[in-house]
Amino acid sequence: MLGANDEEIERLGLQHAAWRAQALAAWRTAGLGPRQTVLDVGCGPGYAGIDLARLLGAGGRVVAIDKSGRFVTALDGRRLDNVTVFRADLESGEFPGVAADGSWCRWVLSLTRNPRDVLACMAAGLQPHGIAVFHEYFDYSTGRAAPCCVELELFVNAVMRNWRDHGGEPDIGLSLPGWLAELGFDVRRCVPLSKPCSLATPIGHGCGRSATCIARGWWRWDI
Repeated sequence: MLGANDEEIERLGLQHAAWRAQALAAWRTAGLGPRQTVLDVGCGPGYAGIDLARLLGAGGRVVAIDKSGRFVTALDGRRLDNVTVFRADLESGEFPGVAADGSWCRWVLSLTRNPRDVLACMAAGLQPHGIAVFHEYFDYSTGRAAPCCVELELFVNAVMRNWRDHGGEPDIGLSLPGWLAELGFDVRRCVPLSKPCSLATPIGHGCGRSATCIARGWWRWDI
């Protein structure tokens, strides 16, 4: 919905910088690390993929997937030795044949028309005890201001209507744990995240997100 032009690539860089610490913490908690193979599902221009490549090291491998030719070209142009980039439409069931140790997916399922089918493709790309880590919205309407800003609330409501009119679901995080359980995952940890910010903070997205770490039989955490 937001396109794939240079302005969007720049905006995604700002967004990643704002949420980078939370992504790194989720990867550490899930046990992603050196010499593993990790899927970066809906990688965009690759800001998270670059951090994953550093985390996995020379002996690891990032398999980055996106349907945007512009984004794929941007990431491929960085020529990272341990990053393999695939152009694929996740909603059409396209997925590279891999058996990854883990996967990472951030704010992608909320934009798809068939998120459960996309999850099934991700599950098929993981080893039996693979780990999947997600960051997704669960209450997009919490992008609000104090004191109340009527214009902001009108904007957020308009975004959510447009989102749903195009087949997406901004609050997809509410459905995610149930779908994962149906697909055979053990949901190990669900953590709500928020990002308070001032008017001077260049963040394009507000609060109300959840980071979900999922494993198949490696750890047992209290939810």
